[in-house]
Amino acid sequence: MFEALITEAGLEDIHGKAVAGERLSADDGRRLYQHENLPAIGFLANLVRERLHGERVYFVRNQHLNYTNICNKSCLFCSFYALPKDPEGYVLSPDDIRARMETYADIPISESHMVGGVNPKLPYDYYLDIVRVIKEVRPGVSLKAFTMIELEQIRRIARKPMDETLVDLKEAGVDALPGGGAEVFSERVHEELFQAKSDSDKWLETARIAHQVGLPSNATMLRPRGADRGESLSPHETSGTAGRHRRPAGLHPPVVAPGAYGHRTSAGTDGADGSPGNRSGPSHVG
Repeated sequence: MFEALITEAGLEDIHGKAVAGERLSADDGRRLYQHENLPAIGFLANLVRERLHGERVYFVRNQHLNYTNICNKSCLFCSFYALPKDPEGYVLSPDDIRARMETYADIPISESHMVGGVNPKLPYDYYLDIVRVIKEVRPGVSLKAFTMIELEQIRRIARKPMDETLVDLKEAGVDALPGGGAEVFSERVHEELFQAKSDSDKWLETARIAHQVGLPSNATMLRPRGADRGESLSPHETSGTAGRHRRPAGLHPPVVAPGAYGHRTSAGTDGADGSPGNRSGPSHVG
């Protein structure tokens, strides 16, 4: 049935590559992006998934924490952040983090996911302290924390090279890095919508250093209004500053547990209370 669907969609050549395990070209990516036959594309994606993982399906249930909403980047598409001195801004203390973790201590989770705004007033020890608190309360949980954008701020206030900063965070308890902050690797979109954030080259450089010190990461794509589909493909094959880079070695899917608890969720409900559930937190920070 699905083979007939592939033929009807005119995707036989891409189907052949998927079966053979061949890398898709940028032109293949553009065709899939523009194609409207979602069942056919889903079938192709599942072929690759089954080739890599067989019948095993991975799930993750996590607790999402946003330690601060104060941010100085002023991204035009973000409704989460509060500027410094904004009365709606907040910072969770280590004790606040502990309380949120303990509130849901009876719920089995496999991951804590923690991100926040780029708050210039937070000292270096603050980041280490909140990581340690999470590991004290849930020592067996994988902690995925701090996007590449946040890490640039943490490195700055640490006054250390990025590799030393990452080693400190890893020793404190960080197990992996989330993929937020990259949005789309398009310098045009970067300048129009979030120019105060690190650019594509800096994001990729930080990811490479993280992998070198043993911290796996993933990469999530947010395509803001104004970015075309070709720009969404730029980190893979197409031209442009970021497009010259391949995926850094060690770039991984999120850290997950196989069939953990039979329930797939990915974050906290409102970005502040830390409850396990569906995330609706800050897109600009992960």
